Amino acid sequence: MISTYNSKNIAFSDAMKVYIEDKITKRLENLFGDADTSGVQLVVEVGKDSKHHRKGLVWEAEATVSMGSVTLRAESRGESFEESVDLLENEITREVKKLKGKQGAVTRRGARRAKKNATIARSARFYRKGRIREEGR
Repeated sequence: MISTYNSKNIAFSDAMKVYIEDKITKRLENLFGDADTSGVQLVVEVGKDSKHHRKGLVWEAEATVSMGSVTLRAESRGESFEESVDLLENEITREVKKLKGKQGAVTRRGARRAKKNATIARSARFYRKGRIREEGR
C-alpha cells in the first residue's frame, strides 16, 4: 500500500505520522488481509480548518483510498488531532467493509443464479408471486 500524509495549516511532526500509521494504515492492512495491496493508494490529510480558530471542532482529517477504479473517501472533524484521526479511522473502516460486503454479495448472487439455472429446468420451476418475465412466450 502506498501511503501519503499531508498537513494543512500546521507543522506536521513525526509523532503525528506515527499515530496515523498506527491507527489508519495498519487497520486498513488488516482489513485487506492477504489480498494484494500493491495497487492501493492511501492519502491522508490532517490539519486545522484555519489558523484563527482555537476552540471547537477545529481539527479535520480526510482520507482517500484508491483501488483501481474504486475510490473511497472519508472525512472527520474533532476537537483534537487524536480525536479527528480516531473518527476518521471509524469512517474509513466502515467504507471499506461496505465495499467488501457489496463485492461478496454480487459474487454470491451470481453463484445462486448459476446454480438455479444448472439444476432446475425453466419449465419445472415453481410459480412465484409477482410479475413473471417472458410471461407470454
